[in-house]
Amino acid sequence: MGELNARKAALLADVNVGIKEVAASSPSDGLDWEFFCECGDADCHEMVTLSVEAFSALRDGGGHVLAPGHHDTVVARAEHAGDLAEDLRDSAKALKAQRG
Repeated sequence: MGELNARKAALLADVNVGIKEVAASSPSDGLDWEFFCECGDADCHEMVTLSVEAFSALRDGGGHVLAPGHHDTVVARAEHAGDLAEDLRDSAKALKAQRG
């Protein structure tokens, strides 16, 4: 179940980037847009209203779009797993290089 939630969170994060791109190219400057909550909970269908600038600032700061009271534990776990996998690959390459 955790993997499915992590996939949902990642997919919604990608959709939100698409929404931001459409919003940024829209002639209606200054409007707020509806973004999906990225908590990844299977039952979550919350939307978060943000301006393009607020969304960009959130992303630039490493944050995720979350509805009030929602937590990014699934997203954080997925990112941590990716970081861990990268660290393991780097360690494996270093050990292989040491062996010659």
